[in-house]
Amino acid sequence: MALIDIGTTRQLFIDDYLIESLLHARRVLNSARKSSHNPILPVDRPWEGTYNQVNYVYYDEAQHHFKMWYTTCRYVTRFITDPASKSYNCVKPLLAEGSMRPCLATSQDGIHWEKPALGLVEFAGSRANNLLPSADAVKYIFRDPHDQDPARRFKGLVRYGDSDPARVRQVEEASDIYYTKAPHWIDDLKRRGVASTTIWDLYYSPDGITWTPCSHNPVIASPPRAPLLAGPTRFMWDPIRATYAAYTEPSQHSRSTDMERHGRTVGRAESADMIHWDLPETIIVPDDHDPPDAQFYFATFSAYQGNYLGLLDVYRLNSGAIYPTLVFSRDGIHYQRDFRAPIIELGAAAAFDAKEIYPLSPIVHGDQVLLYYYGCSSGHDMGPIYDEPQGGEEMRAAIGLATLPIDRFVSIDGGKQPAGELTTRSFTFAGKQLHLNVSGRVHEMAVKVQILGPTSHIIPGHTYEDADPITTDGLDHIATWNGSADLSHLEGKAIKLRILLEKARLYSFWFN
Repeated sequence: MALIDIGTTRQLFIDDYLIESLLHARRVLNSARKSSHNPILPVDRPWEGTYNQVNYVYYDEAQHHFKMWYTTCRYVTRFITDPASKSYNCVKPLLAEGSMRPCLATSQDGIHWEKPALGLVEFAGSRANNLLPSADAVKYIFRDPHDQDPARRFKGLVRYGDSDPARVRQVEEASDIYYTKAPHWIDDLKRRGVASTTIWDLYYSPDGITWTPCSHNPVIASPPRAPLLAGPTRFMWDPIRATYAAYTEPSQHSRSTDMERHGRTVGRAESADMIHWDLPETIIVPDDHDPPDAQFYFATFSAYQGNYLGLLDVYRLNSGAIYPTLVFSRDGIHYQRDFRAPIIELGAAAAFDAKEIYPLSPIVHGDQVLLYYYGCSSGHDMGPIYDEPQGGEEMRAAIGLATLPIDRFVSIDGGKQPAGELTTRSFTFAGKQLHLNVSGRVHEMAVKVQILGPTSHIIPGHTYEDADPITTDGLDHIATWNGSADLSHLEGKAIKLRILLEKARLYSFWFN
């Protein structure tokens, strides 16, 4: 038995876990392709404004369509002239028309969206709109496959600040949190009169439309001196560690006097019931391979092919730009960051996503990976719009989509002369056939597989000479040797794969 048993799980190359050696080949990040229909949800209703933010997208298997929860509002800007402000004299966005309005959209293909007349909320004397009951503007939404209670199939959270002195004192006295904000942050909070407790309320829903508050609310309450889950946060059921998880920016920057050295990071908190939460632990921090002004503003994670796939938003302090990068983990705690370029590129200067991109968790639908996101045309606390000294300028944000063919995040690329070659570590598998996800140009590419024993000896009948070459792009090719794909005689035995890549790319392999 080999030390690694892959069973029938797809093996990707986002990390180098299964790679023994590469010869004339290299791992390459493949950026997602933006939809030509972006922004995919145009602002075309009177209740919509200049800022559309996607909160959650889910494919309903029973109804055979996508559902999108999003919020919309109109933003304007004003110029801050207070020299003591921590906002560096920037123009700041303000809500022009009250709070954000939650909405629901549906789609058959995930690209073309409809805004159904739900008849739930009155606007301008009519209920013919797609507005949702606010329920305190639930927007941190996810569908929970673990909870067996149909009334709690969807979970959503609301984050707000409570400045009531009694609440602040109660939370401060009850807290066992041992770290505090840096003194200059506390002084600034007091000066502005916003020393508020950070509150998270939990809601349940059978359909993501009608919400019932949890009787244990608030499920998270943290004091002004040490806010928990204070930044953008994503909640999920983690099927690998069998727990609920929250990924957040654990306010490390607010506990530091040196923002350049100790800025925003990514933390993870866990809960058995979504009510009682551990303190978040920092899991991803910038390192020497990141730009000096890089911090981590946001991250979203999902279980993908038995491992953790993450989209980590890098925040560049000098430009205000925010863009997602690819991270990968096999235990949910230790993350490999081999690729620092964006997985979704920022848009052109005039685009809605020119300066900021905030992605949702990847959705696998058919043979595609769908990456929904909302983008902003102005950077975080700066950017083209913020350069204007006068107020009233609109800040635009809209919803976009980027896609990848399934598994095609990272490839092993081989050339022509000489051809590339990948050798895996030894492993055992379950199944009878080897499948490969490969690409290249027809009549130019060739992929062959040689099977080795754990000591690298070639197994007779499975040499390069026996291998039938794969010469076409395909998400699911079955490897054959002399016309036969049957590997049942090797099932459960330790083997290695040596894969020849002639002007071809390999993305994943698996056994059925």
